[in-house]
Amino acid sequence: MSEPQGTTKSEGECDRSSTSSPLRSKQEQKEQQDGRNSDSLSIPKDLHGNYSDISGKKEMEAQHSSSSHPSKLKHFSHSHELTFEEERKKKNYDAEVVFCNACEEPVFGPRYSCNTCVDPNSTFSLHKSCAEELSREIIEHPIHWHELTFECKTEPSAELFTCHACHQPCRLAYACSPCDLAFDLKCASNWGHILDREKPHVHQFSVLRKGIPFDCEVCGKSQDSLPYLCTICHLLVGKECTQSLPHAIKISSHEDPLMLIWFLEPLYPKDQICKICYTSTNRSRAVYGCGFCDYVAHTLCSMDKITDADDAYIQLYITRLRSFKLKLREIQPSERVGEREIKHFSHDHTLTLNDELRDNDAITCNGCMGPITISTGNFYCCTQDCLFFLHEKCARLRKKELHPFHPHRLQLLTKAHTFDGLFNCRMCHSLSQGFCYYCKRCDIYLDLQCMSISNPLAHDAHGHTLDLNSSSSKDHCRGCGISLADFRFSCFKCKFHLCIPCVKLPATARYKYQDDPLKLAYHSVENELGEYYCDICEGERDPTHWFYKSKHCDFECHPHCILGRHPQVKLGSSYKLDAHPHVVTYVDKRRSVIPLDKRERILPCNGCGEPCEGLVFECSVCNKDYHRKETCLSHYNTTAEVTRPC
Repeated sequence: MSEPQGTTKSEGECDRSSTSSPLRSKQEQKEQQDGRNSDSLSIPKDLHGNYSDISGKKEMEAQHSSSSHPSKLKHFSHSHELTFEEERKKKNYDAEVVFCNACEEPVFGPRYSCNTCVDPNSTFSLHKSCAEELSREIIEHPIHWHELTFECKTEPSAELFTCHACHQPCRLAYACSPCDLAFDLKCASNWGHILDREKPHVHQFSVLRKGIPFDCEVCGKSQDSLPYLCTICHLLVGKECTQSLPHAIKISSHEDPLMLIWFLEPLYPKDQICKICYTSTNRSRAVYGCGFCDYVAHTLCSMDKITDADDAYIQLYITRLRSFKLKLREIQPSERVGEREIKHFSHDHTLTLNDELRDNDAITCNGCMGPITISTGNFYCCTQDCLFFLHEKCARLRKKELHPFHPHRLQLLTKAHTFDGLFNCRMCHSLSQGFCYYCKRCDIYLDLQCMSISNPLAHDAHGHTLDLNSSSSKDHCRGCGISLADFRFSCFKCKFHLCIPCVKLPATARYKYQDDPLKLAYHSVENELGEYYCDICEGERDPTHWFYKSKHCDFECHPHCILGRHPQVKLGSSYKLDAHPHVVTYVDKRRSVIPLDKRERILPCNGCGEPCEGLVFECSVCNKDYHRKETCLSHYNTTAEVTRPC
């Protein structure tokens, strides 16, 4: 880690420099003049140099050039004529301190003032140097991505600008008309130093002796302790945020470097959740964000996990970001062999694009294991009638991808590295089949549906957007009622949580004995008997949990009864096992909720003898079942591999 960018002066060292801070009230400045404070009246040079790009030389330099000046000045920043006043040789300690309307610093030397505006609320004064060097030229400034023009409210009664950075009223400002925002001259100068990535300045923090309630301008937290002020850019922070804020860092919980992003920059992520502490980043004026994905973290959270921070990371980050985006466009899993045909790495034969699908066709995508319907759009099918189908979007998946909750890059696989090709998704903990993204370093899988869920998520079940998080808590899912111990989508404001399987439930589903599709419902209509049943399994149904219902009749059912307990596994798929001479199929066997149901046929496993329940292999020739375990399959053969015919 590089040396900290910010240095902090002790309280004793900064006594004099802090007294001339612009945070001091006019009354305090007057008390300073009256001699009631022992601090020097002079303003430190480093505060003056801060405004050299806007208001030019200040008091001490202006005192040497006051001999050549007009006595009257018609300035574009004010509607009245301004009168030149020399520095008063005899101090009037009862006079109120005058502040410059341009740089907002106190005026002790030569100035231009308006004698017409005598109202205390509308007085107008400019440092001599500010009046001479202010310009109406269009400028490019790091505080905003559009060109800014200098504008002023010349009429005393005119409505003032509101600075977009400090939210204070100002008469003179750099403004952007297309964005309808303005920055006062002080903020434009201060933030120019902070946002300059080519020549970032080193923060010189000084502790202010007087403790005042304030909000830290980095983390956004309310502070009651002593504030720290940077004497160059006037950044006001709490003690925690006086540590180094590198422009780019590397943390242990994310693979790619993170860039420091301020709230004034166009890339600033709004309405996001910190991926480390899972709280909102809305109050933060600066966050660390990834350019490859939507990973965002508070500055303090990031600094606790930092592994490297160096000036070279700034250029490295930009270079890697550009090259990686180019590579992602180049890494495609398929190559076009005709106008409507592609050669996909997951299949031996050529695939052709198909847009003809009847309403009653039941086709499953071999990539995400989701249904292919008219609403899902075009799909690819095998030209050799292999019953191999892919959604058009599944055929165009990238071979390498990043996920915001995993630090390593994931590899696209057409089949998991398991004995039967099934895998347990790390995010939803559901058994899945088909394509997956795999991390070899951590040996985890993510299914395609979980990889494609947007974050934040807009869901019909709740009025606010939901954020993905994995914090441990005692919350329960509003959809199915299970206790949440891992990934979930949450609205922290309303304490509304959904588990990943409920988020993945489709809005509509088809049942073979219903003509119309069933719609996912979030609330049950209370009936007189207070009894709620599933019309498929005939078991009881919890009215507080989600269910599917028909809009034309009172047909209602559990989600798992219509979709299956394992909706991402292709039941009925044929496999050839070394442990058995015949082709076996996947079946899902469950005990009936109806007592003494004669339809129930739970057979013992031919390998271990225990009852075969759940997802099992079934042989229809010899009427034998096997658990989905290698120990059961290898009962007759120690090399129990599964081969799936085309």
